[in-house]
Amino acid sequence: MIARINESVPSPSRGGFTPPISSTSKSGQALIEVMIGMVVILVLVSSILQIASMCRAHTDVMVEARAEAAERCMFELGPGMETLSDADYIGDWNEGNDQRRLSRDDEHDTGDTAAFQEKVVDKSATDWSIIDSVPNNRISRLRADPMVISSFGLVKGYATDSAKLDMLPAFRHLVYKADSIDVEATTWMTLCKGVY
Repeated sequence: MIARINESVPSPSRGGFTPPISSTSKSGQALIEVMIGMVVILVLVSSILQIASMCRAHTDVMVEARAEAAERCMFELGPGMETLSDADYIGDWNEGNDQRRLSRDDEHDTGDTAAFQEKVVDKSATDWSIIDSVPNNRISRLRADPMVISSFGLVKGYATDSAKLDMLPAFRHLVYKADSIDVEATTWMTLCKGVY
């Protein structure tokens, strides 16, 4: 017959005795571990759901902006048809507060026509006389136009989600302290009217 003895057990490391661990302290520790695990799982699941919702909202807005630009790129140039309403030459990007390049808070240095003409347009053909001999070609206009960027005929499409993307309560309280996020997208397309 084996008898269970609930006495102090000698501890070889300290040379003395350690009191036995009671079953109530073990169950209290397990309860705390379960609670911590549940909070971690809640954060992970709510983050996955929120990111999926944000990706879908951004895709929807991007599709709307692209549809607007696609419709406008088939218009004729003329009054009421604005091309390049606020397009700039981009010289370089400056990192924003998050210290990551090409993220939402970055700003660009505005480039200039002369640098673009010299570094891109002039080097795009070795013999411009051949290209210039073709009447009414759009490529020759790149060199002739003082505002080279207008020769590209870019049209802008813009869309925003008027009903802001609401945050899930678990995500809002545990990860990101905001009630909603604005979703917007801007696209540029080249003018297609007259090309085909």
